[in-house]
Amino acid sequence: MTPIDYAHTRQARENREAKATALAATARAMGVTTAGIAIGGGRRRDVWRAAGLDRSPSEETWHLVHQLLATDPPTAAHAAARRCKPCNTPGCQAPDTHLYPSGWWCDPHSPWGRRGQTASDPNRVPGQPCELTRLRQARGITAAAYATPAMTVVDERAITSGKRRSTTATYQAVKAAQEHRNRTRRTA
Repeated sequence: MTPIDYAHTRQARENREAKATALAATARAMGVTTAGIAIGGGRRRDVWRAAGLDRSPSEETWHLVHQLLATDPPTAAHAAARRCKPCNTPGCQAPDTHLYPSGWWCDPHSPWGRRGQTASDPNRVPGQPCELTRLRQARGITAAAYATPAMTVVDERAITSGKRRSTTATYQAVKAAQEHRNRTRRTA
């Protein structure tokens, strides 16, 4: 008797198509293109959370979403219809706001705007390539002064207890040595 593949039953396909339709509609409303939902595109999490799903869909579902977005890509009207809240500053009527940890703010009232930085400033967005260099310069650390450790400390008691503080190769070598020692004790 062949086992049933529950991931490819009729009901599973219908559920997958319903999720894909909802995800595609949400992606269009957010202005996310197929490049945004591609692997490594960076917008998948935003889309499935905005769609109200409790976890990330399968790759087959994302493939269906990609096909739906390719046939009807988001337009400027979709992006304009994107739901965003008004700026937290009283009296501000800016049409475009962004979510920051402190709330919804327009560009002039954002935490970066209050510091006098523009949207094109490379230090505005954390995680840019210049961020690490800027932090090192602020602390007076040169790149040559900090050397990354080549190997982790090998602690045999931690390895035997299952707490891994070593590299995978070291862990496997110690385990092989322990198994060899245990086999030789049993046969002797």
